[in-house]
Amino acid sequence: MKDKITYKVITSKELKKYEKWLLELIDREWKRLEEIKKSLKNSNYIIIAILNDKIVWSNQIITDDYFYATLINLLVLEKYRNIWIWSELIKLTLKTVLDKWIKNVILVADPKRPWLVNFYSKYWFENSNESWTYMWLDKSKVI
Repeated sequence: MKDKITYKVITSKELKKYEKWLLELIDREWKRLEEIKKSLKNSNYIIIAILNDKIVWSNQIITDDYFYATLINLLVLEKYRNIWIWSELIKLTLKTVLDKWIKNVILVADPKRPWLVNFYSKYWFENSNESWTYMWLDKSKVI
């Protein structure tokens, strides 16, 4: 790949400049535009990769800037999944949270994509089946 990829960490203050591109990328996966807009607005940091004036990869970090950071919506355009930009972006994401000395960094791998557990293990994440139990609220059962 001869085109240069630009990597950036942006905050909600800079969101307007990149919002259209981010919505195009994320909405391909989630198809829930209004929720995505809220999610982006409420993220502390958004890590992006830009190639040929298009965001081809992004993820969001939600954090209290001390105890916890949660990585969400790690997405890459399908066409660019094989050029291995994930490595640089995961490292930039982790640098962003570790530079702030955040104690716990969490991500939840999609159970529909079990290969992600092996992928994230390459970047120092451990499968926490033994120490954490992730529970999801079933909104349909809430009274």
